[in-house]
Amino acid sequence: MSSTETAPPAPPVAQLHGHARRWALAVAAAGLLVLLVTVAWNVYAPWGQRLDTRAFGSIAITETFRHQHLGTVLAAVEVRALAAAFAVCVVLAAWRRRFDLALGALVVVVGANLMAYLTRTHLVHRPDYGLDHLGPLNSSPSGHAVASCSIAIAIVLVTPMTIRLWVTFFATLWASWAALGVVVVRMNRPGDVVAAIALVALWTGVGVGVAALVAGRPQQRRMLRDYRTQVRGLGWQRTREARVSNAPYGLTLLVLSGLSAVVVMGVLLVSWGVGVLSNPVGLVLGIGSLLLIGGLVGGLVGATSRAVEKYLR
Repeated sequence: MSSTETAPPAPPVAQLHGHARRWALAVAAAGLLVLLVTVAWNVYAPWGQRLDTRAFGSIAITETFRHQHLGTVLAAVEVRALAAAFAVCVVLAAWRRRFDLALGALVVVVGANLMAYLTRTHLVHRPDYGLDHLGPLNSSPSGHAVASCSIAIAIVLVTPMTIRLWVTFFATLWASWAALGVVVVRMNRPGDVVAAIALVALWTGVGVGVAALVAGRPQQRRMLRDYRTQVRGLGWQRTREARVSNAPYGLTLLVLSGLSAVVVMGVLLVSWGVGVLSNPVGLVLGIGSLLLIGGLVGGLVGATSRAVEKYLR
């Protein structure tokens, strides 16, 4: 009996695209549900507003601190930085001949940011219960968090598998910087950022679903087949593709890569001297809200990266 283990045969492309569409549907449905619940509770319900405001006020900073670090946080979502990142996505997709993934990335970025603007300015009107200094101006979902998270998703959508691990790490670090930073410098309430991440999850599902549908078209499948014939002659590419089918490998490296960026973000915030109110409620709400936001960003970017690598490679 031979001790050599043979790798299981790869699933048909059509089956992988079917898995991608089901994954996309599940993520979009979960994002929509969380978005509706978050807006209903944190915006319209008095108790939700009060809890969100207490979490917002539990992060202890001074006005001097806020003005010192406001520009640092906003630099991550400056228009030129976002445009440059999206241009890199387009170049990567064109180089890989993955116009299906390019279309999916475009759907995520345009759809998420347009919906965030319409929701914040026209669809959701915040009742004024007189609970915080931000007043009745609606800031949910956070536009800065939507911009950074949607670009991070677009980047991991089009990234080649050979560098996907490190790109996932840095994309999550960037998105975490903006999502946590707007809360720390008191631009947005924690509920605004949670709603933003849920909205990006909704459009991530739509974008991955569109990419799976386009990838299944005969012309796109022929282009992918020709391209893979060229690159599979490389030994590292054959080895990498065999390992992709290993679920523990993919989940461990990609999800932990995303979550490790959150840990780095936490270290950076501590180095800034950000604190929370020294009482039980302040500790729970302040630290809990930051951990929740970081975990959601890391989980969404890491899971999307894994799904694309496994089902749309």
